[in-house]
Order: sequence, then structure tokens, then C-alpha cells
Amino acid sequence: SAWERESFVTPLIEPPRGPLAQLLDRADEQEWLVRPRLAPDNPRLLSPGILWNVQRGSFAQRTEFFGPIVSVLGARDLDDGLSILNDTDYGLTAGFVGLSEGEQRRFLAGMKAGNLYVNRPITGAVVGRQPFGGRKQSQFGPGAKAGGPDYVLGFCHVRSKGRSVAVARDVLGTSARGEVNFLRYQPRRVVVLVCLDAGAEEVELCLRAARRMRAPVELTRVDDATSWARLEGREALRVRLVGTPSAEVLERAGALGWTLLSEPVTSDAALEDRLYLDEQSISIAYHRHGNTRLRPALRPAP
Repeated sequence: SAWERESFVTPLIEPPRGPLAQLLDRADEQEWLVRPRLAPDNPRLLSPGILWNVQRGSFAQRTEFFGPIVSVLGARDLDDGLSILNDTDYGLTAGFVGLSEGEQRRFLAGMKAGNLYVNRPITGAVVGRQPFGGRKQSQFGPGAKAGGPDYVLGFCHVRSKGRSVAVARDVLGTSARGEVNFLRYQPRRVVVLVCLDAGAEEVELCLRAARRMRAPVELTRVDDATSWARLEGREALRVRLVGTPSAEVLERAGALGWTLLSEPVTSDAALEDRLYLDEQSISIAYHRHGNTRLRPALRPAP
């Protein structure tokens, strides 16, 4: 019960449904280290469960359960573990615990998630310190993270005033004693979808922005059936629209779950370049047993 102050696993917002209900209905088919229990008098009270020896590619490994369930998988080594972790449709938060700086670097370089944590808990992100947001299906819009410097732009219609400022490198964020935080910008593959009324100058501005940010870009036209067929088989596409799309184009792209960036193309690099980047928060705890005199030798690679 949430009314009992010693409780730290409080009620679900609703009785189990969807994937969580499927998992609980098939509980006898699973291997549990700790088996969850539903309270007989309240279907919103679910005790924690730990799934054991989960197999790669299984329902439990590739599904997000909105309940206190943890899936435990075995990995041969760090590279195998990264491959397993990245083999999902989601990529919100990931953590690594280990003293080897070489392994820390490999984790930071290879983990495809929006918030990465080293030697600290992976919850409790703080505004301005660990801006929050994910990758793949854990991402929405142009990738600006909640609590970060570009988040408000996602709610604005911005007009260019001719600025030319673009940053595509690690940015040191707010740090606390014993902890350092980075906001890293990484190139993102973008499809530039050219509408029938688009001008050549607008297209060139998009391509220049992609080159500045070293972002892979695919250029296609809305009337190119071959390109559409190639793109339709891919998920989590970020599409930069150039010109005015028809209702048919919007409906077709929306049905495929693409992220459509439809604001007018601008020569302002500070506004255009951000559409070709993903933000990634990195938080590293470097203290040992309360000793905060240590300095982190690790800097994440751009």
C-alpha cells in the first residue's frame, strides 16, 4: 500500500494488462529467481519479480513490462552483453558497473540508449544535469532531451535571425562532487524528403547541415515510388520534410511511425543543425567509498 510509509514498491496505476498480463498468465512457463504475486484483494498490488535465465530474443527480453519485473540474461563477455542490450526496440536508459576504464569506454561507445550511467543508479535524472530521453522507440521528435538546453525549442515556432552557431561535440554539463555529467551530441541518420514545391536552395541547406554534423543523409522525393518502397521497411526513421507535404504524404508517413520534422528550412545553423543530431546524457560516478578527491580519468569519445 502507498499509505504504508515503509513501502517502496507501490501500486501499479492500473491492474496488469497487455504484455505484463501475458507474462503473469504464463508465469508457470518462466524460470523465476523471485516469483511475483498479485494481492488477492487488490489487483494493483504486485510484488517484485526477477525472471532468471531469460533467453536472447525471447518475449521477456524484448518486451517492456510496466511493472516491477526484472529480466536477467547471461552474457559471454562485455561485447556480447552490449549486443544483447541493443537487441531491443527501446533505448531509454542503460548502466554499467565496473572499475576498468577500458570497459567503461567500450560501454559508452557501444550502448545505444539516451541516458548512460557508470557506477551509479540509473534512475533519478536531474534537470540540467542528466537531461532525459531515449533512442529508437524510446524517443520522440527531433531528439532534444527533457531538461536539456534544446528542449524548449520543440514547443516553439522559431524564426531565424541569421545566427551561425553549431556544436557537435561533448559538452561538459553540471557536475556534482564525485560525479561528472556530459551532454554528448552524435550524428543521426536522416531522410530528407523533398516535396513537389521545394526549392533547390532549401534542399542544399539541409545537405549542408548534414555535412556539418557529419550525419548520414538519404535524399528522396515524395513522387519517387522506388525510394518509398525502400524506406517503408525501416523503423524509427527521422524525416526532414522540405516544402509542403500533401495530406497523403503525411498520412502515409504517420502510419509508418516516422518522426516528421516539418518546420521551415532555415539558414540558421543553430536551428537547422540540431535536427541531424541525437543528444545523449552521460553520468559517471568516480568517488570510491566516499573518497571524492579522485578525478575521473575517463572522457567519453565524441
